[in-house]
Amino acid sequence: MARERLCLRATTDYWINAMDGQPYLYVNKEVDPGLIATLQKDVIPWLEASAAKSPDQDKRLAADARAHWFTIVFDREGYSPDLFEQRRQKRIAVLTCHKFPKQDWPSAEFTPHRASNSAGAKRRA
Repeated sequence: MARERLCLRATTDYWINAMDGQPYLYVNKEVDPGLIATLQKDVIPWLEASAAKSPDQDKRLAADARAHWFTIVFDREGYSPDLFEQRRQKRIAVLTCHKFPKQDWPSAEFTPHRASNSAGAKRRA
């Protein structure tokens, strides 16, 4: 680390949390390939192998082309239209941000939902 004039190992830690904020998966990369590569090679394959699909979920996925298996949320370092398309094909939703957005998405792409957080508070999203 040049700013601290220290020689430290080149590692990056990736923490994946469950909806209640508790740790779910931890990935340590000795030479950091970046968030996109870590998502593609480590995180998403592990989630695909670990996240079970219920029969009800299989029915929902078959009935609704926009339904998703699970959602991954990450910061703008992971912004990649190619990654998004690969995840869409596998029915995995992505939530992230783009530093320089262009025009707004069509409002038809959005649907209101009622949801509750881990504390039970209900909100309209």
